Amino acid sequence: MSEMRVILPEERGVYALLILIDKPSVLKIGRLGIFKVENGLYVYVGSAMGKGPTSLRGRLSRHISPKRKKLHWHIDWLLSSPQAKVKALVYAPSKKRLECSLAKAILRDCRYRVAIRGFGSSDCSCPSHLFISSYQLMEDLISSISLKFKGLGLIPHVLKLIDYGSD
Repeated sequence: MSEMRVILPEERGVYALLILIDKPSVLKIGRLGIFKVENGLYVYVGSAMGKGPTSLRGRLSRHISPKRKKLHWHIDWLLSSPQAKVKALVYAPSKKRLECSLAKAILRDCRYRVAIRGFGSSDCSCPSHLFISSYQLMEDLISSISLKFKGLGLIPHVLKLIDYGSD
C-alpha cells in the first residue's frame, strides 16, 4: 500500500488534536498526577508560535509521530497511552496566540467539559486545554471544532488520520 505524505505548514498558529480514548483508563500525566479518564472523544488545544520544532509542522508532527518520544508536555503523557489515538487535526496559521481563546470558546459550549483540570494550561489561567465532548461521531466533532476556529476569524484546515496499525 502506498503511503501518502502531507506537508504541514512551517508557520505559527493554533491547533486542536481530536483524540479517541477507546476505553476507560487510569493514566499518569507527569507531575500533574494520576487520573481516571473515560472513553470518548477529546479535544486538546495547543499553540505553535515558533519556528522549526515549535511551528505548526513541528508540533503536529511530534503529536502524531508513532516514534517514542521523551515525555515532556502533558499531551505527551496522554498520547503515550495505547488507549489514546489522535484521529484528526484541526489547525490554522496565525501570528496571534489564540490557544486560550479557542479553549474558552470550546468551554462555553455545553457539549464540552474539562477533562483534566490544569492539563496543558500551567502557563495560563485557563482551567484546562483538554476537553471531553458529548459527541459520538468524529465528523460531528470536526465540524464543531472547525466552527470554533471560524468564530475566531480563522480558516480551519482539517487532516483526518487513518490508523493502519491495529483494529
